[in-house]
Parts: sequence; C-alpha cells; structure tokens
Amino acid sequence: MTRFALRTTIISVAASVSISAQTSYTPIDLLGAGQYKGFSGGLYPNGGNTPPRAHATALEHVTIRMTPLDTAGIASPNGKIVLLLLGASSPTQEFPAFVAEATKLPNLNPKLMFVNGGQGGISLEKMNDTSGRYFQNNVARALGDAGVSFNQVSVIWLKTGSLDGRGDTLTFPDAVYREQEQFIQLLQRIRTTFPNLRVVYVTGRNTTQYVSPKPDDDGLVKHLEPRAYYNSWVWKWLIEAQMNETDPRLDWHGDDRKAPLVAWAAPFWTNGASANSVGHTWLPEDVEADGVHPSPIGETKIGKLLATFFSTDPYTKQWFLDPTKTSSAAPTENRVPGSLDLQ
Repeated sequence: MTRFALRTTIISVAASVSISAQTSYTPIDLLGAGQYKGFSGGLYPNGGNTPPRAHATALEHVTIRMTPLDTAGIASPNGKIVLLLLGASSPTQEFPAFVAEATKLPNLNPKLMFVNGGQGGISLEKMNDTSGRYFQNNVARALGDAGVSFNQVSVIWLKTGSLDGRGDTLTFPDAVYREQEQFIQLLQRIRTTFPNLRVVYVTGRNTTQYVSPKPDDDGLVKHLEPRAYYNSWVWKWLIEAQMNETDPRLDWHGDDRKAPLVAWAAPFWTNGASANSVGHTWLPEDVEADGVHPSPIGETKIGKLLATFFSTDPYTKQWFLDPTKTSSAAPTENRVPGSLDLQ
C-alpha cells in the first residue's frame, strides 16, 4: 500500500469510497457512563471527559517546566521547544496541515519548532523493533534537518497502533490489553531516547469504517474496525493506569521516571458523520480511495482540529502561544473539552 495516492484523483474517488459492513461503535468520549462490553466509557475514569485533579496537577507540573532548550538540552532564551510527531503515514500527511494552521496564528510562540518524524508504514510493532532503527535513522534525520537535537524535544504527538493480523477479528478487551503492553514498551523507549521530554499527547486514530478491502488485500484487512476504535480504549486505560499509579512502568515523576506523562489531545475516533465530543466528524471525502489515508480535505480538517486544541487548551497554550502576547493566568481546574471551533 502506497503512502500517498495521486492527488489529482482523490476528490473524484472520495465520493465512491464505500462503507464496509462494519459494526457501529460509540466514541468513548460520548459513551460516558454507558458501557461497551461491560466497560464504562469517557476519556477518563467514571465515564468523564474531564481530567481528574491528579491528572490536572500533573499537566500543571509539566507546563510550568516547559522552556526553550539549546542543543545540549540546557535552558536558553535562544533555544527551542520542539514538538515532534512520531507516527506512520496518515499522521505524516496530517502534520504539515497542522503546522500550516498553527503558523496562521498571530501569537504562535516563536520558540516553538515543529518536526515531522513520521514515516510511512511504521506501525507500533515496527517502532518497537530495535533492529528497525526508526529513531536512529528517520527521527534523527528529521531533527537534524530542522537543526535541533534529541535533547530539545519537549512534546510529542504520538499517533500509531498495532497492525498485527486482521482488524476485524480482534477480541475485546484482550486486544486492548496486548496493545497497551506494546505502548508501555514504546513509552519507556521514548523516555530514554528524549531525555528532556515533558509530555506525550495522543489522539487515537480516525475511524476506518470506509475501508473495503478486496478478498486478497492483506494490506487493508489489518485496518478494519474495530482496530482503530480499540486504539482509543488503549489510551484511555493507559492514561488511567498512569494517573492511578497502578503500573510502575508508567511512573513519570522525577529524574528516574520510567515513562513520559501521557495526555489526551482532541480525540479523533468518531462514528463517521456523527460528531464526537469535540465536534469532529470523519466523512468519505476525508479519506483517499483506500479508506485509511486522509485526503487533502481530511488533512486540513485534522490540521485545524490540532491547531485549535493546542492553542486553546489551558495547559498547552501556555507554551504553544507566545507568552509575551498571552495571558499568564493559571489553567482553570479540571478543564472540559467542549466543541472546538473548526472554522
């Protein structure tokens, strides 16, 4: 499967993308206290979408320590706050649209540096493969091309997932538990690779309900739902485990921390045209003919969604925007992610 389809044909084929016969699911951020197979929804515990006080305190902790760093990782007024993407082909396509929308902001922090470390075909399994050298080659090259170092990475947007086997044969919650273990392994590696990393933001994946593989198309069957839907459950439970300190492998405190703090950005998964809690929808016109990769329309939609989140969230906006042009008021306690202005 190629990373990019021919742009001249995307608009014409988007309308013909068929919706595969996949079961309808409720986004976890709309599920609330309702249950999916015996488990309550919400981005956070007890069906809520509001960060509990412990998580809000953690976000405040990392926010006030966010500062420009030089290539050696030392705080410097001439340094950079590097926001790095780690992901596969879809976020690699979406990240430039995010940067384009962010750079339209008149008060964007001039110390912020965006680096696209994505690479087509890099699944969770491949990120964890030490012989694959994703970090040593692709990420190192992206940082070097931008003139920054591993020491300067303070924030990561992580968007990837397992692609082992068919997506439509996964069982719940076993598949979620397996993928969570893989992500813990990845987060621990990220912690040692980027010594000054403060926080990893996650979004989950967009729905893949428009994927209609041919019988012999192994490249697409791995993307079938509920794989993308389960990716949101992975992050929900992983963040809860870190908040509740039930897994020492996710300890984010101090110099000997085992993993970075993980936090929700705007959640991506939605049931097609039905908006989720932040007003996000994902339509046939938003994807290429394969039903997986975003079309130019989808790229722009994601770019606006991310730029809106990072520039309005009470924690991220303190380093995403120019502090000399932004109010220094402390974040409001227990923010609630409302419907985002995507215009």
